Amino acid sequence: MKKILFISILSAIVLSFTSCRSSDSEPDSSSLADKNNNLSGVGKLNNTEYSFSVFQFNIWQEGTKVSGGYEAVVNEIAAREPDFVTLSEIRNYNNTSFDQRIVASLKAKGKTYYALKGNDNGVLSKYPIKEYSEFSAYHRLLTEIVPGNEIAVYSGHLDYTNYAVNYPRGYDPVTFNELPAPVTDPVKISQSNNSSNRPKEIQEFLARVKEDIAKGRTIVLGGDFNEASHLDWTEAVKNLYDHRGVVMNWNSTLTLSKNGFKDSYRVMYPNEVEYPGFTWPAQASWAPKADERDRIDYIFYYDDGTIRVKDSYIVGPKKTVVKNTPQLETSKDKFSEPVGIWPTDHKGVWTTFAVKTKNISTPAISLNKTAYALNENINIVYSNGSADPKAWIGIYRDGIIPGQNTAVNYSTKWEYTNGQINGSLNFKLNNSGKYFAAYFKDGGYTEIAPRVYFTYGN
Repeated sequence: MKKILFISILSAIVLSFTSCRSSDSEPDSSSLADKNNNLSGVGKLNNTEYSFSVFQFNIWQEGTKVSGGYEAVVNEIAAREPDFVTLSEIRNYNNTSFDQRIVASLKAKGKTYYALKGNDNGVLSKYPIKEYSEFSAYHRLLTEIVPGNEIAVYSGHLDYTNYAVNYPRGYDPVTFNELPAPVTDPVKISQSNNSSNRPKEIQEFLARVKEDIAKGRTIVLGGDFNEASHLDWTEAVKNLYDHRGVVMNWNSTLTLSKNGFKDSYRVMYPNEVEYPGFTWPAQASWAPKADERDRIDYIFYYDDGTIRVKDSYIVGPKKTVVKNTPQLETSKDKFSEPVGIWPTDHKGVWTTFAVKTKNISTPAISLNKTAYALNENINIVYSNGSADPKAWIGIYRDGIIPGQNTAVNYSTKWEYTNGQINGSLNFKLNNSGKYFAAYFKDGGYTEIAPRVYFTYGN
């Protein structure tokens, strides 16, 4: 829950690209016409849906507050295999990089994730990271599951000071000391809440996310907000959980709601009485004489009409600390209980989303013929491709497997497309045979267009 400030140090990541070289191997092959016809649909996107899961996980000082806590954090992620994990309370203790440590620990369990260094926040992704940044109280990465459909994943850990939900419960929002009497005046509660950095941090998120909205990206925000929801302190629950008659429009969630963001758990379970969805406190108590149960961990998404909630539930124990004593929840909330010891004082939130694939133009390469004479120029036209300067097109002998690091599998010829999404390249080969042309993404061996097959000099 508490947040410590760190100096962010981001090491430069240098990607290298190994030049392809010629091969003299001669493969066996089936008819070129059949191959071209069979591959003509590769990479095309229909107006269908794809899905992904997000796990919001406050890991309580990297799992150090519970014996075996770090291993338990790794085990929870490895057992569940979420597509993205938004992490709170990363500390990078002893000059270590938590992202490298947890990625290696997951790799040892056969789970591949990508991450870059975060300070307080982090994101684990099953998919390679295209872009990364940190700002204010957030960690942001950009990736894609379906080519051309980018996802911006934000992890936020908002200011813990002026924890104003304490006022009605008889505790000071700043010192966390017990008060002579509860404070139930909504004006005073709001003044305390808005004296924290949370309103500013929410505005900083909204300013940063404008670019993602403008570019039509799918946007999710997971985080520990250290603040209750306006959807949970309502007329229907004003006399429950030591709210003491208070109805509050809590700033952070209300502001997000007004700006087009939806609380995935409340979308799935709009009834706050039957589905309170408490995430705090799972183990430690800050108001030991009060019922301080609240939902302060969230997964929000920007509702652009293409994304919907398929499922959402609480990850963690069914017991919640009430007046300093663990109490079994009797609500209708759905729980996914721990696989072992629970390593944190928060419970996690899981949401699975379904997203309509956006209509995008499919990358393609084409030739003006399927048979060329020896020494004839080969003109390859490419379209709707990658804007990365190291996207490239290679010509291989038929039967070669691109990317296998042996001389026999090198390309015969290759060229970068130099950041142009549409254009053409000319090649001339030295030897006759059966070949194919392939279009690769961003300095690697991921093919983004159907191959085209041809003969040369036969």
